[in-house]
Amino acid sequence: MGAAPLRANEPPRTIADLNPETREPWYPAFDRYFRTYAPLFDLDGTGRTAEQARLYAWGLLGNEEVKSMQPLAERTATPYHRTQHFITDSPWPPELVQLAHAKEMGRRFASPNGVLALDDEGDPKKGKDSAGVYRQYCGNRGKEENCQVGVCLSYVRPHPERYADTESFGMGMRLYLPKERAEDLVHRQKTHVPAEIEYEPKWKIGLGLIDRVLPLGIPHRAVAADADYGRAGDFRKALRDRKEAYVLGVPPTRTHVAVLGKDGRPGESRKLSEVAKGLPKKAWKRVTWSQGTKGNLTMEVARLRAKVCAEGEPIEEEEVWVVFERRTNETKAYVIWGLDELGLRAQLQLIRARWGIELWFEHAKSELGLDQFEGRTWPGWHHNVTMVTLAHGFLMVQRSQGKGKKGEPLPTLPTVKLGVQHRVTIELGKRLIEEEDRDRRERLLITMSYAMGRPPKLTEDGHIFVSSDWRDYLDAPRW
Repeated sequence: MGAAPLRANEPPRTIADLNPETREPWYPAFDRYFRTYAPLFDLDGTGRTAEQARLYAWGLLGNEEVKSMQPLAERTATPYHRTQHFITDSPWPPELVQLAHAKEMGRRFASPNGVLALDDEGDPKKGKDSAGVYRQYCGNRGKEENCQVGVCLSYVRPHPERYADTESFGMGMRLYLPKERAEDLVHRQKTHVPAEIEYEPKWKIGLGLIDRVLPLGIPHRAVAADADYGRAGDFRKALRDRKEAYVLGVPPTRTHVAVLGKDGRPGESRKLSEVAKGLPKKAWKRVTWSQGTKGNLTMEVARLRAKVCAEGEPIEEEEVWVVFERRTNETKAYVIWGLDELGLRAQLQLIRARWGIELWFEHAKSELGLDQFEGRTWPGWHHNVTMVTLAHGFLMVQRSQGKGKKGEPLPTLPTVKLGVQHRVTIELGKRLIEEEDRDRRERLLITMSYAMGRPPKLTEDGHIFVSSDWRDYLDAPRW
């Protein structure tokens, strides 16, 4: 018996409704991956929110360039109001989903050499009506701009030999609320900022993300972050209190240290920038720390033992390795605590491990539309970044299975995404060829069209519209 026809003016509820073989999903790997998280969305026991979550995540994996809510609704054959409600108003808890994702991905990827990487990313916005939007420093523009800023914690597993084979996944992300916005009651009400959310500096938000995942016991070697976090003495102290080793960038002109002499005693307090200038030529060395896609990766560095100073006095418990990196137009500085036994090459690998979170931002934007979200509320922002995190995690799982012959590098994430899209299209085409029932064949063709991001024009009784005159397709769905 053929499947019931679709109505042209009312899109099918889900892609699953288009698929006549719902008990055999047309991409089982994605369904198996998502099954871990489904119960966290199913608050009312009906399964509808969990299905909407699955479809939204799948929509993010599509090949369309625009990933705002309207195109995602069209791609997944879901009424727009359902997609909007799922992201903007649905009560499912993004924090718990992010935590479950960190736990599951930690089970798959964690190693003793892993790094908890912390960073923030700004997305320019027009207007002032979105949660947290304010004129502030925007990292991807390198200047102050009207933008939203999110603080992100990622897990990075460096590859021991090939830098490009670094693997990473998101562990949590939270919107930064500037002090001016935190004190603006009208803004809080319009954007649905929860009453318990108060102003916190970015490092404190990041520390909260770290505290959230530490009870999971995910193996890692250190916490890594750039100078925006490393400059905060309270942040470094909080990590030491938690016995968390760290590899942190610090601003050379604003960080004071007392270099340890041969007898182990600290000297006078000096700026790191002054210490670097006073190093002899023989203190600098060029070190190959990994292999890149085009050859050896090297850094020109120097390192020494020191105690970080506060108000001119050494901090007794903050004895560190200071690593200087000399670049063409500047000298970077890093402090490394709790990793005294590591050699210089291993320390440099940890310094560079932060690239994993930058790559996370890059792929989340270019492949999954992280920066295209058009919602304005606090819940909507957190719901969307959580779904992007889940979609990215799926691609990382698939990428880890992409190893070919021994020694062959991992495929890039964009290549993996393209491979997944091809796999789905071919699977649907295969079933289309094998299917004998005409109605089921037609529904498979409709499903394949949606999966390819090419929704067909339908007749009033839900069949594919066919005409030899191209002008009859002027009102067809836009691709």
